Amino acid sequence: MMVGQPTDSQPEVTHVADAFRRPRLTEAEWELFSDGLDLLLVFVRQDIDAEEDDTETGSPAFDRLTAEQKYVILADVATALRDPAVPMPHHTAANEGAIAAVVYTIEDLLVQELDTASDPAPEIRSTLIRQHLLAVATEQGWEGVPRLTSKKAGKWHDLVELFEELILWDNDHTLGDRFLDLPPEESAFKQAAFGITGDYYLDTPDEPNEKGLLRASQQIARLFGRAVPS
Repeated sequence: MMVGQPTDSQPEVTHVADAFRRPRLTEAEWELFSDGLDLLLVFVRQDIDAEEDDTETGSPAFDRLTAEQKYVILADVATALRDPAVPMPHHTAANEGAIAAVVYTIEDLLVQELDTASDPAPEIRSTLIRQHLLAVATEQGWEGVPRLTSKKAGKWHDLVELFEELILWDNDHTLGDRFLDLPPEESAFKQAAFGITGDYYLDTPDEPNEKGLLRASQQIARLFGRAVPS
């Protein structure tokens, strides 16, 4: 079967890897990832300006951070996924939660795109997320992908899940509350049973000062090819 050929069958996974083990996001993967990243950064920046922490994505390890921490960790993780010269970040729930938060934002964008797919106003309609999902699907050789104009939400959400599996090894980052509320010895025992060691759930970014926020803004500007603030 030809790569990217539309069918009614489920997509097949031909390659699944961990972003902390594989080189970097490909161009197609970055285009899709940056769709969610850009919007999420807008929300987080608004929180910083309003001195609030209101942005929630459904990723607990990310959502519990302050707006300033969210901003910095998004900049750091995205830079590591994009720039080959930057070492991969330490494997923590916060880092993985930040990646998941971006993926969940992509999911939200997809829902919005599908909801407005039949809008009579052409300026409202968009296929951007679907285009970028299909580009990743073609690059990965997934089969059973939908046509660009398909409005079948389930098929598109399947592609988002496959994209998430390309980047995240597992969903351990979602289990923090299950372990951290237990007595220390029991928590350590159960984490070990899941193969979780060290301060995976406790290691979070320091609260950044103005210099740290500026550094993050500079990273983000470079990622998107925008003017770098000084």
